[in-house]
Amino acid sequence: MWALGFVLAWVAWTCAGNGPSDGAAGGAAAPVGGATGAAGGAGSGGAGAAGGSGGEAGGADGAAGTGGAVGCGGAAEGGACATPCWGCHGTEQSFAPPPDTDGNVGTTYRGVGAHQSHLAASSWHLQVPCTECHLVPAKPVWDPQVPTHQNGIVDLSWGPVAMGGIFDGQTLTCSYTYCHGTTLGPDPDGKSSIRTPQWTAVDGSQKACGAACHSLPPGGTHDPSPKCEDCHGEVIAAFAPDDPAASAWANAALHVNGKGESQEP
Repeated sequence: MWALGFVLAWVAWTCAGNGPSDGAAGGAAAPVGGATGAAGGAGSGGAGAAGGSGGEAGGADGAAGTGGAVGCGGAAEGGACATPCWGCHGTEQSFAPPPDTDGNVGTTYRGVGAHQSHLAASSWHLQVPCTECHLVPAKPVWDPQVPTHQNGIVDLSWGPVAMGGIFDGQTLTCSYTYCHGTTLGPDPDGKSSIRTPQWTAVDGSQKACGAACHSLPPGGTHDPSPKCEDCHGEVIAAFAPDDPAASAWANAALHVNGKGESQEP
């Protein structure tokens, strides 16, 4: 009887978890779970949703298409025209040729010519904007304010610096512009300047000081002194009438800017 009570007490004590090793009863302790798995990589993007439908085609005159923006040469566009200026001529850095609309890059091609000689930054003259020679559309391809754009004809429209001019499409020469000395008096005896430059002659022969736009000194009623800086000090700091002539510019952007920029010595 005493033995039976002892056995029952021992069983109760063991079942309460007081055995030789916690968890030993019924097998070993369950293993610890593995580390949290790394987050899965981003899933591949799904296929792009189809773009919204375009508006109805614009009219041949570039009128807005129904539900679309203003037509680009008659085609409805979703927003701005798809072709930028440099998609037809020039580059993303400079919209003026080269290349021209036919892909030519040489300056002997009339579509390229002296564009960059005028529009690129210069060490000796004002950087000439496109608007001095052309009406520039507000947007590429079609602008109702400039209906002559892309008409296959060289349309010129002179700005306030050029003050007018004539471009001869046969000889490819430009004349009667302020930029090339038309407002100056005739050259003095024995001297000459290039008042009708050749558009496709971009070899440096038409920009020499004293031989290009005006002689040295300029003719007419201009003071005969060779010291340009005496009267044009804001423009030129020093001038040496050697062969070739040499100039040190005070502010080249004031040279060929449509103004006299002179003061009494």
